[in-house]
Amino acid sequence: KVPVYLPLKIPKFEAPMPSGYEMAVESTITPSGYDMSLFWRPKGSSTSAYDTADYVGEIIANQTNPIGQINSLLSPLKYETSIRLSNGTIAKDYKVSKIKKASYQSGEIITWKSRRWTYVADGWTSTKDFIYSTTAVGIAETIAKFVQKQPVLKNVKDGYVEALVWGGNQPLMQVCWTYNDKEWYWISTTSSLDNTLNEANSVRLIQSSSN
Repeated sequence: KVPVYLPLKIPKFEAPMPSGYEMAVESTITPSGYDMSLFWRPKGSSTSAYDTADYVGEIIANQTNPIGQINSLLSPLKYETSIRLSNGTIAKDYKVSKIKKASYQSGEIITWKSRRWTYVADGWTSTKDFIYSTTAVGIAETIAKFVQKQPVLKNVKDGYVEALVWGGNQPLMQVCWTYNDKEWYWISTTSSLDNTLNEANSVRLIQSSSN
């Protein structure tokens, strides 16, 4: 049975909410974990259907190690160099080729490991609607600045912070971690990277097992 860990705050659900909408949570509980999908829906509606525009994120516990997802992202990127971030962190910089510039189309991922955490910054095309850096370097700098001040979560055995490209060029922020190599916990959001890191930082044990 899986201990239940939940964030104390979900920034995108804090006021003001979109006019005419309310928060909804669709939950699935199994013997090996749980999955909570968070989304907006019209007030008074009981629908559990939503599209990518209304999707806010997920809180998951399962037995899936995220390393497979990361390896699949890196596999097309054959050119590897090193990069020094502004805080002195030396990271690996993966690109499709030496001559391609950093964008989602050309492909660039910056990743590094520190204190049991792996950080993955996946760059994508700049869009005026995005409220945060969209280059791999800009995303990596945001992560490095946060973790320099505080750990994402304490007492984890292994963890990942991933800023990824989701369907339709939509950003997806993920924090994944394990305390024992058995259960993995995931927080996924379409909110800003700072919001996602602060949400993960607020996670607390709610129930010792999912009875």
